[in-house]
Amino acid sequence: MNDDKASALPIFYMYEDKDGWHKTDDDLTHEIWKHLTLGTPLDTAGRSFYPQYEPPRFKSETKQATRVTSDGNEVARWFWCIRDHNRKHSRCIMLQPGKKCGVKRLARLRWDEKTKLWVLAEMPGKATDAEARQLDKLNK
Repeated sequence: MNDDKASALPIFYMYEDKDGWHKTDDDLTHEIWKHLTLGTPLDTAGRSFYPQYEPPRFKSETKQATRVTSDGNEVARWFWCIRDHNRKHSRCIMLQPGKKCGVKRLARLRWDEKTKLWVLAEMPGKATDAEARQLDKLNK
């Protein structure tokens, strides 16, 4: 492997259990990789897994936020962003007709120097829980 580039594969995953957050061991990490790349069976035990990568070379580096669901599917993590509506917008959901609208945005990860983990980056304009529920209903 070229030392100049960090692997695109996660080096481990984080998951939540009854007693808090845990890091996957090498065997489970490898099982998740095999499942995602080769389609081998994966017993998630009802948990979702959040990838963790090598530390970044540059502090400003971000990555797309994903997770492996309890069904074993890798999905992008996203959020509802609220903004002032403009008639030039496309694919937005009206929250307050003519004033505010919502649009789905991909979430990003940033490196947290304190915890030495990749965490969700700031999400400008992120909808409140109530706004997100309203937009989910309107989006059906």
